[in-house]
This record gives sequence, C-alpha cells and structure tokens, in this order.
Amino acid sequence: MVCTWKKGWLGLMAAGLLSLTMGRFAVAADSGRASVGHARASGGFLAGLDRTVGLTPEQRDAVRGLLAQQRQASQAAREQTDVKIRAVLTPDQQKKFDSYLAQQKNNRGWKPAAN
Repeated sequence: MVCTWKKGWLGLMAAGLLSLTMGRFAVAADSGRASVGHARASGGFLAGLDRTVGLTPEQRDAVRGLLAQQRQASQAAREQTDVKIRAVLTPDQQKKFDSYLAQQKNNRGWKPAAN
C-alpha cells in the first residue's frame, strides 16, 4: 500500500513539474511575442509593449512621446537631487561624489537628454 501511494505521489509531482515547465515554454512561444519581462532584451519597453498589445502607428508615436517626456522629467529630477546631495557634502566629498557620478553614468551607458 505505501509503495503504491509513493508511486502515485511521485507521478503527481512529475506531472506538476512537467506542466509548469511546458507552461513556461508555451508563454515564451506565444505567437512569437516576447513576454513583457523580456522587453528590454528584445528592443526596449516600447517594442515589448507593441508586441504585447499591438499598437497602431499613431499609438506608437504617442507612447514614444510620453516615454521621452518621462525620460526628460526623470533626468531633471536626478540632476536636482545631485545638486542637493552636493550641497550637504564637504568640498573633498564633492570631488569624490563627482567622480562617483561620472563612473555611474559610464557604467550605465548614460547619455544626456536630447533637447
């Protein structure tokens, strides 16, 4: 009896694992569309959104404009914060801070916002 129960339990576990694994492959293969989690690796947020929801050209242009506004606002907020941080640092710390920021920007492939 115990042996049969163990076999049944193991079979159920194996079926569950197989089902989870196949579900992941099915989601990844869904009509060739990338999942939202992989949007950056496959062309950025806009490309992932377009593949996921099927944007019209007009919608794509509108979203592109909104994302550009967001980037500009985010960059402005970051710059304002950097100024405030520098204000609380000593001159020696400010030099180190400037160096640190330059290193961070280089590591991230940072580019100034286009005007």
